[in-house]
Amino acid sequence: MKKLFFAVKLVVFVAIFVVLLVFASYIVRPQSDMKTRFTGFYAEPKDSIDVIVIGSSPVAPLYAAPLIWNEFGITLYPLGTNSQPTVGIKYLVKEAQKRQGSSLFVIDVSLFMVEPQSLLTEPNIRNIVDNMTYSLNRIGAINEMVQIPGERINYYFDISKYHSVLRDGELSAASFKDFDFAVPSVYKGYFFVDAVEPFDPVDVSGITETKPIPDESEQILLDLMAYCESEQLDVMFVIAPYITSDERKMSHNYLQALIESHGYTFIDFNDKAGEFGIDYSTDLYNRNHLNLSGAEKFSMYFGAYLADTYDFADNRGSADYTSWDDAYAAWETQAAIAREKIAENAERLSNISR
Repeated sequence: MKKLFFAVKLVVFVAIFVVLLVFASYIVRPQSDMKTRFTGFYAEPKDSIDVIVIGSSPVAPLYAAPLIWNEFGITLYPLGTNSQPTVGIKYLVKEAQKRQGSSLFVIDVSLFMVEPQSLLTEPNIRNIVDNMTYSLNRIGAINEMVQIPGERINYYFDISKYHSVLRDGELSAASFKDFDFAVPSVYKGYFFVDAVEPFDPVDVSGITETKPIPDESEQILLDLMAYCESEQLDVMFVIAPYITSDERKMSHNYLQALIESHGYTFIDFNDKAGEFGIDYSTDLYNRNHLNLSGAEKFSMYFGAYLADTYDFADNRGSADYTSWDDAYAAWETQAAIAREKIAENAERLSNISR
């Protein structure tokens, strides 16, 4: 009997320790726009998101989810991380499936044009796994991306990297709100950018040749598509608009042929730039990212495409979706400020160029 009592006490102690360890880990993870985006995703009610966008840094400032909601009644959530390792995308899809399994998955394949190993740096890996809740899927992502087995323990228990936050008293009120890693996102994952960098217009419409992507990238993409097919997921693949080149357009063409040969939709939004009216003098903040001005144009175009192509229920006016109305109100307030800033920056740069 004493042994049984001791065993029960031990199990209870371990359980309490594990729970406290998880909560502490979530709290000490550093604050960033990516953490805010992921905690916001986990806070969304199950089966309430129509579209989930997965990809690297262009995703968050491009897909203006509150605007798409207000104009089209479609709920969209971006899960973008900086320099997102392509091998990690499948695990983000799996993570999203847990809560939003019936969503349309929009996957940006821009980084499949680079060598996968070049993306497997500690910051890039942690941008994914340190913004996931503890789970077997998170362990799988770590095992896939961290090449040296002996280093994985520091990713499994990321509190080992961030414990100094507790020691040095660097926690904020926002940190404690993250104890369960579920805090609603004010802008539904959107990230405002009001900087401007002008570029000359780019036209690669005449490029029809193809250039293969790296072999390892292709294998990762084939594995991702096989997984999506096995799960019967609704998926489309895209490339966000940016300042491209003839050589990159050849790689876009190769990706298009490969993806469409497996029955999936592919859209290179560089081909659609004229349709949504991108202004290369005001709508980008660097050669790889659109600012708010560009995002508004793109989001109106993409929202219309989604509304015309898919049969999403319009839940505007529903009491269960008032948080989206609140997100749009907050987004529009901040967008008005960003528009003014963009106009000021564009005028300043125009004066300099003169």
